[in-house]
Amino acid sequence: PQSGSTAVRITNTGSCCGATTKRPGAATTNGEAVGQPPRQAVQTTQVPPVVSTTPALGANPSAASTTTSTIRTPTTKAAFQATPPPTAAPSGTLVAASVQSAPCVPGEQDGAGGPCNLSPLSDAADSRPSTQGTPPATTTGTTTSTLRTSYPPGSLYCFALMQPVGYELLLLKMQYKKQAGVFRCDEPAVYSNKAVTLAPGLETGIVDSDLKCQIGGVFMTALNTDIFLAVWKKVIDDGRFLVHSWTVKVDPDCVFFPDRLKQHLQKHPEQSPNGVYVNNCKYGLHGPIEVFSRNAVKTWAQGRQKCIDHYNRKCKGPCAWGEDQFIDLCLWKVLKVHRANDSTILSEDHCD
Repeated sequence: PQSGSTAVRITNTGSCCGATTKRPGAATTNGEAVGQPPRQAVQTTQVPPVVSTTPALGANPSAASTTTSTIRTPTTKAAFQATPPPTAAPSGTLVAASVQSAPCVPGEQDGAGGPCNLSPLSDAADSRPSTQGTPPATTTGTTTSTLRTSYPPGSLYCFALMQPVGYELLLLKMQYKKQAGVFRCDEPAVYSNKAVTLAPGLETGIVDSDLKCQIGGVFMTALNTDIFLAVWKKVIDDGRFLVHSWTVKVDPDCVFFPDRLKQHLQKHPEQSPNGVYVNNCKYGLHGPIEVFSRNAVKTWAQGRQKCIDHYNRKCKGPCAWGEDQFIDLCLWKVLKVHRANDSTILSEDHCD
């Protein structure tokens, strides 16, 4: 929307792979907050130029290995790389916004836990990336290309996890064709639970997960922590985050503007050896966009098992949380990573 225009923000119905589900109320475990305050329902508000808009994901992901692995040297091969020129954006504009109202994935539950009766989205010819367009400069036409080993300060490594079928695939193909969203970052990556071709020569990285999870817990959220532990293991093992200043996890249906994010991140320099991450909502970190400095990812890589053990003790088993709440409390409370509050990065109904 243009400045001063109206954006309708619709309450998210829940998802395993992507957008945050509503977590009303607050809960505590042994004196430590484990829930979050109520969020607002559907509303219409005036917003400045929005940088990102996300419909809710309707898929269901699942458990995976949670063992801590050694951080490896960045690999010199990857599925693809995009290096579009940056463009300026007005200071103070939003970086991400969430308009959550998208279909569920056939065969899975909808956000309310009921069956999804929609027909699968077809991969129509007009929704595929054009083979006539110019691919990223470093793409070789195969599934691998040689990647750079250094980037200027402030560079972004952006990744998304997608379901191998359905509208997420179509959205990411469209983003690649338009060189938008994660594909406008200095280096993008897309993961799924099997190799999926996004465009000629561009294939997803494979995560060890079936991408299914339950809807549950006190707040009836997508219990997708194990899925993203598997995703993070792959991100850490690939090692590409080590050559970038920031790592950004973005939902596939998030209309994301990396150039604006870079401007915001100038306000949050990495001053601690443990790193810094951005809390994008007054109620706690929300999943449509998550931003971590290089040292924060290193700290998370080396300490995530400590967090798993810590919260398994507190919750007397796995906590019934989404991945955003888990990584927020892990970095903030257990690993002592600096938590920089910046509510101007994300526009979402639950945070306003």
